[in-house]
Amino acid sequence: MYIVTVLLLLGYACGAAAAEDDPAIPAVSYPALAGHAGSAEDFGPPGWPLESKVSGDLNGDGRDDLVLVLRGNDPRNLIDARERGGPQSFDTNPRILAVALANAGAATIWRWKITH
Repeated sequence: MYIVTVLLLLGYACGAAAAEDDPAIPAVSYPALAGHAGSAEDFGPPGWPLESKVSGDLNGDGRDDLVLVLRGNDPRNLIDARERGGPQSFDTNPRILAVALANAGAATIWRWKITH
């Protein structure tokens, strides 16, 4: 259920239309993720910390897989939204949703399957 909630929230955030008077948000360059990693944190490239993770057997092979949310950490994406009734520091940093399937050769190594 948690994964469904995350997907719905991400879909809603991506689908929101920008108003003409909205502040300019810097363009984002999505980095490549590691193809293999020994821990969930190792999938995140520099500047993209792990925001949340969930584990469970997603493909029925008996091994725990991972669903990760990585968050960009660029201070230029922190916007002062007080003029529009929002917070002083509104974080517009993007997220990457990734699914890592456990490698058949080792229980602690994951191979990513899907990104942003």
